[in-house]
Amino acid sequence: MKPGDRVRISNCKDDSYYHATLISITEESATYKHDTVGGAFTCSRKYVSPASFCSSCECDPCDCDWGQ
Repeated sequence: MKPGDRVRISNCKDDSYYHATLISITEESATYKHDTVGGAFTCSRKYVSPASFCSSCECDPCDCDWGQ
């Protein structure tokens, strides 16, 4: 992962997540910009993973059943 990448931020309380744009990343933390909330946020890197998008409609494949 590198700055500018789209990432998935996992919720520490349940199985939900949201997408954001990575600003910076270290071995321990990640700073990101949330899509709808202004400002930058930092969290533990363990809650950040690369986002993968459906090649057909560019949505999150976990949320998409298009073409299935």
